[in-house]
Amino acid sequence: MRPNFVIIGAARSGTTSLFKYLECHPEIFMSEIKEINFFSNQKYWSKGFDWYERHFDNTNKKRVGEASTSYSSFPTLPHVPQRIHEHLPKVKLIYLLRDPIDRFKSDYLHRVARSTEYRDAMDIIENYQDDSLFIQGKYFLQLQQYYEYFPQESVHILTTNSLKNKPAETVKAIYEFLEVDTSFSDVRLDSHHNKNSVVTRKNRFGNRVLHFYHNHIEQVAYPYRFKKLFLSLAEIGAVEVGPLELDEKAMQILTDYYREDVQQLKASTDLDLSEWRDYS
Repeated sequence: MRPNFVIIGAARSGTTSLFKYLECHPEIFMSEIKEINFFSNQKYWSKGFDWYERHFDNTNKKRVGEASTSYSSFPTLPHVPQRIHEHLPKVKLIYLLRDPIDRFKSDYLHRVARSTEYRDAMDIIENYQDDSLFIQGKYFLQLQQYYEYFPQESVHILTTNSLKNKPAETVKAIYEFLEVDTSFSDVRLDSHHNKNSVVTRKNRFGNRVLHFYHNHIEQVAYPYRFKKLFLSLAEIGAVEVGPLELDEKAMQILTDYYREDVQQLKASTDLDLSEWRDYS
């Protein structure tokens, strides 16, 4: 079995909540591991397509999907759309978008919590604008890579705001896009998952635990309690990190960086971006 729809991002935009909502639908199967990262991670790509298909063996449902936010990371990961098209030419794509500065801040804190980011946020903002932390918020740029291989009607775009403020209407539109029963409503749409509630910076022991977890545990379908044990161990001696507060200079740099992309996104879609910052 192979998936016939994929959530391609964006990271830190509500994809975990959307994943959880969709897997409740009786006609939809979502992979046991949310972020398989097959098309973006060379370690998994080298395992071959048969390895990827085995993630979807135990289903005969109408719609089969996965959600890997690394699939919208051009040019850091430039070959993903082509790879997806080669193996899944008729796949439907879902792209969930958040105000790019909010996404940047959330992603930074998420990486700090995972011990994959150690740099100061201001240092990144001033000196590393080719970093994927920036790039993943250029949504129009990411979409253009997919439109080289897929027709626009194969891509459903929505915003975090619509999912939060109008969950029933927004999820129903996704059901329509996926051509499944739109009358299904037995799902807790007020539940939010994978939020940056408390962010901690790990010590050396915690970093080692997380390094082992990311490389040997995270992408295997172990029971949740087993995985939670590693995450709890990593918190020993960790220090809480407060909210990421950016000064006026940093905000201006980010606004300038995203301005053109947001304007192009507005011009090319009918998305309601009224709750985003002013990027004009």
